[in-house]
Amino acid sequence: LSGGGATRIFAVSVGVPLTLNNLTLRDGYNAGDGGAILNHGTLSLIGSRFYSNSVASGFSGGAIESYGILNVDQCEFAYNFAGNGGALFPRESSSLTTIHASSFHDNHTTNSTNGWGGAMLVWNGAQVNMDASTSLVNNTARSGGALYVTSVSALTLTQVYLAHNHASDADGGALWNYG
Repeated sequence: LSGGGATRIFAVSVGVPLTLNNLTLRDGYNAGDGGAILNHGTLSLIGSRFYSNSVASGFSGGAIESYGILNVDQCEFAYNFAGNGGALFPRESSSLTTIHASSFHDNHTTNSTNGWGGAMLVWNGAQVNMDASTSLVNNTARSGGALYVTSVSALTLTQVYLAHNHASDADGGALWNYG
């Protein structure tokens, strides 16, 4: 599914479950947060791919902005970009994110003032668990080349591979943690 570089592809409302199985979402765009998907409900992604999704440089979550429950299993996030959180933006304490056996590569931030989290910005109380051979490779940001975690947020990494990520401000080549 393509947003044609002009529109967001999905918006999931509060209380609504959505499962995407073996789909490719590409070229989603939003002038605000969440280029391909805005999630307020329960979003489950299985074997899906997110390529070249984006938001305007002052916003976050090139592929997904999530306020709700987000389950990611065996997915690939590549070439997404945003002001912050190049691919994912788990946001607020209502956001509970689990990522299993997935790949994040070649995502980046574009905001020249902040530019936090090339692959993911974990924001304002969000809880994220990543495990089982998930890899974060070749992501870039001003701070937190792959991951940027803000205060009162939590990130748990178990068997996660981090390599060749870059922070242009030399703040956390792979991970910047205030959480």
